[in-house]
Amino acid sequence: MKLLTTILLLSLLTACSDDGDSNNSNNANNVNNANNVDNGNNGNNSNNANNVNNVNNGNNSNNANNSNNQNNMNDMGADMPMPIVEMEPNGGSTLDEVNDGEVDREIQGSIQDAGDADVFKFTFDSGSVYHVTVVPSGDLQPHVTVFDAGRRGDDAGEDYVKIVRTAALAQAEMDFIAMGAGDHFIAIRDARTVDGTATGGAGFDYTLHVTEVPMADRIRGMLQDGSSVSGNLGSIGGLDLYQVTGTENQDVRITLTSQGTMDARLYMIAETTGDWVMRNDNANGADPELDAFFPLSGPMLVVVEQIGEDATGFDYTLIMRLGQ
Repeated sequence: MKLLTTILLLSLLTACSDDGDSNNSNNANNVNNANNVDNGNNGNNSNNANNVNNVNNGNNSNNANNSNNQNNMNDMGADMPMPIVEMEPNGGSTLDEVNDGEVDREIQGSIQDAGDADVFKFTFDSGSVYHVTVVPSGDLQPHVTVFDAGRRGDDAGEDYVKIVRTAALAQAEMDFIAMGAGDHFIAIRDARTVDGTATGGAGFDYTLHVTEVPMADRIRGMLQDGSSVSGNLGSIGGLDLYQVTGTENQDVRITLTSQGTMDARLYMIAETTGDWVMRNDNANGADPELDAFFPLSGPMLVVVEQIGEDATGFDYTLIMRLGQ
């Protein structure tokens, strides 16, 4: 499984293999994991975010007051903010070479040259769920990467990466949960560039839209000792959440068995911090298992997602055991 290790800022999305399993513990929470391998928070990416530039174009025309005054016609139809128009250079060769993005504000962009990448920086709320949509036009085959902007002194993309790709004119969609403090990048390229054939040019346009999703819309149930539940992510970029109540220092094992070709990944997030306390993506081949001690007591969320770029079939079974 390929681990997206570093985005040199962000000159090229480079994939490096990580052959060694490292303990799945969030340093902040010191989880004594039995075999929670952090071998993949960035799975099959042969990519990182390629380039970046800060531009927040397009003005927020946030006009609203229709007062009952004689001639007070304040901006008809300006409820929606003006779109942000992507501006070059925003390929990510430095941290400043990105465009700023905003939740609930459309971005209009273009893969202007063969091999071009557009990178946008967003500020998200820790522990919140977001939905990313990229609608292409022309011959663009969207390849979309979401990754952290660098946390705990690590390089960008070391803590979290998720990728989705589509064929020509197919809309790319992805759910992800923002974990812990820090910004995130969203990088857009043509999938053929990632495969080794630099692609882009006139007409390779797209719109990018990021919205926050109510947590309740992704919660599929509650896990307890002995629970066995079946689920389906619904799509290559899907995300399911399960509620768990943790007791500090109690051993917990959560095993996922997938059907189809998906490469599943599990996280456990403490609701009090919005940050992960354990994670794994390949304890049992392509199937993950969380096996650790709860680092604290309180409400937790188990995150189910998958990181296979070409996966098909998204059914899975989730089993939880305590004290084993």
